[in-house]
Amino acid sequence: MLLIMIFNRNRGIVVYCFIVFISGLLVCSSCKKPGGDYAYVNTENTYSGTDYEYIVAKTGVYDSLVKAINRISWLKDSLSNSGTQLTLFAPSNASFRLIMSTLNIARASSGKSPVYISDLDLPNLDTLISRYVIKGKISTSTIQFVDGMDLSSVLYHYPMHGQRSFSEAMGFQAGGPTNIIFSDTKKSPFIRDWIRTETNVVNIVTQNGVVHSLNPEHELGFGEFVSRFNK
Repeated sequence: MLLIMIFNRNRGIVVYCFIVFISGLLVCSSCKKPGGDYAYVNTENTYSGTDYEYIVAKTGVYDSLVKAINRISWLKDSLSNSGTQLTLFAPSNASFRLIMSTLNIARASSGKSPVYISDLDLPNLDTLISRYVIKGKISTSTIQFVDGMDLSSVLYHYPMHGQRSFSEAMGFQAGGPTNIIFSDTKKSPFIRDWIRTETNVVNIVTQNGVVHSLNPEHELGFGEFVSRFNK
């Protein structure tokens, strides 16, 4: 009797809550994968310009990368060419600041003067930055296999690797955003030898490829930056 009275008194609230509950179940079921996990839909963004034009437009995010690429004429031309198909894993200003600070601390300890992006040895800069540019148009949907796929850099076919990474959301396994683990294989078949990093923004589709943004904590150069430029 008491339950009936409460229901009658709050019938409007109960009906409303029931509708919201059912709607929530329908939304969740629409993203549920066959295996029982919940898939986060990562919508691709589209930029009307090229890979190069995109990073130039992102003032305050990729300024240092633009400075480095501007010193490498062939790479700038490739990323600016609307007829190419290239994927750029873009390190942010934060990555450059971190590694340049580390480099100059190491140089100071040896009595050397500080250097800046404009001072860096060009052949070594060319070698390291080109590893972030991959042949072909690689998005998260391109990487189908669980253990990822081999990637080839635009210069010298240097072997890199990409693997999809799924985070959790609202307690659902693999229900969060899809990212990419991007690895420098160091030309080794053993994962233990690889230097790995991860994206935080993926699938920016441009006129001539795709841009993925790397985490700000990424160590630029995959462990080789300081040793190459501290000379």
